[in-house]
Amino acid sequence: MKPIPPYWAQYHETVTFHGGTTWDMTITGSSLVSEEDAQRNARERLARFVASGGPDGDTPRGWYYPDRQLPEELLEEIRSEDVGLVAAITRNRYGAAILNTDAVLITDVDLAVPATGQGPDTGRRARRSVEKVNARGHGLLGWLFRRSTAAEKLGSTSPTDPTAGATASSPSDVSFEERLSREVERITGLIGQFAARNPELGVRTYRTRNGFRVLITGAEAPPRSNRAAQIMRI
Repeated sequence: MKPIPPYWAQYHETVTFHGGTTWDMTITGSSLVSEEDAQRNARERLARFVASGGPDGDTPRGWYYPDRQLPEELLEEIRSEDVGLVAAITRNRYGAAILNTDAVLITDVDLAVPATGQGPDTGRRARRSVEKVNARGHGLLGWLFRRSTAAEKLGSTSPTDPTAGATASSPSDVSFEERLSREVERITGLIGQFAARNPELGVRTYRTRNGFRVLITGAEAPPRSNRAAQIMRI
């Protein structure tokens, strides 16, 4: 994996984009060499962003993630005689120790649940429903990756059918919480079927606020590789 930069710097500039829009921009740069070099990196990153048109321009998708620079304190590097740098542990802004490595494929799967109703409190109702479903947990994660019984647990439901298990009632008759519950069932079904089809891989999942985080080992799928993209499409 690429080493974690030990030097970080921020660069601030007020920029006027085409059309007269003015933004106060602060951007972070990094370096393996020095703080001065990190400043140079920050200026160059801002220049590329401005050249692309800024927030309203043709900004590359990778600008936000994974190309975004996150200044974190480097705590430890883990090396192997055969591979070199295998992993690095950093401290994030919340004070937690974070494992950074390309030896494990980590992907987030967000829940896609269309909102119902309009009005200022619609978002708050949706968030409360998500929190209720998260708290219940559905008892799914305990059985999800028991590969010997995964196919039996999942049955013959199509992994790509978003209405799997749904009744004949119209969308307007179904509460947001119920549709969210169905989406949770659908996503965990997809992940479980993937694990059952690939018993040679290590698969572990964690519930997040907006969906699931899936960790896959043994896939030899570095970030941005075709293998990683193939797995994430499944």
